[in-house]
Amino acid sequence: MSNKIYDFTESELRVVATALKERNNEDVEMQIKQINNKINKINKDNNEKVDCSVIFWRHQGASLNVSKMVEMRFSPRYFYTPGEQFRCTEDKYAEAGDCVFAGLMMQGEHETRKAGTSIQ
Repeated sequence: MSNKIYDFTESELRVVATALKERNNEDVEMQIKQINNKINKINKDNNEKVDCSVIFWRHQGASLNVSKMVEMRFSPRYFYTPGEQFRCTEDKYAEAGDCVFAGLMMQGEHETRKAGTSIQ
């Protein structure tokens, strides 16, 4: 099995930056790191540690990230504290835009629930 790290393309970075700007009405500083993470690389039965590229950002108390595990395989996560972490029900996406959109939607729904208002 290859240990190749798949870097984000310029197009993928642009898609994420645009989604963040549209969501927050301002530019959000993103950072890119390579990490070794225990993630389900290809299927749910494979819990090996793999190297992957991650875009992460922090905004209004939440830290969000998009991992690129292999070519055309992205996964969103967000958290407030180490004990308050969240993943989408569907945690693998073929497009960076779909991935960041799902993560932002999930985070927005969580914020709405925390505020005690209903989601329509």
